[in-house]
Amino acid sequence: MPAHRSGREGSNARFADACSSLWIDGELVHLEDLVLHDAGHDVRAPTHELTIARDVLRSRRRIVAQPSGWALSPDGWSRRRGEGSHGDETGE
Repeated sequence: MPAHRSGREGSNARFADACSSLWIDGELVHLEDLVLHDAGHDVRAPTHELTIARDVLRSRRRIVAQPSGWALSPDGWSRRRGEGSHGDETGE
């Protein structure tokens, strides 16, 4: 699988990755619920786990939107810890 995905394939993979990262911690988030929550079309009140999955999704988008190596740079580390400026929260 290529390291860099673009378009629909990359977006789908980021949603699945966000759900999988919580599954590793023993939390279940349905992919469909995450897609609807991200679009602002929830069908029920979002759970704490769903909110965390959306944060993971935003973080993945932010990383993909930056130049290669940004995530491991000092600026990347501080931004992902919540320090510094937050001008580009969604990464889109």
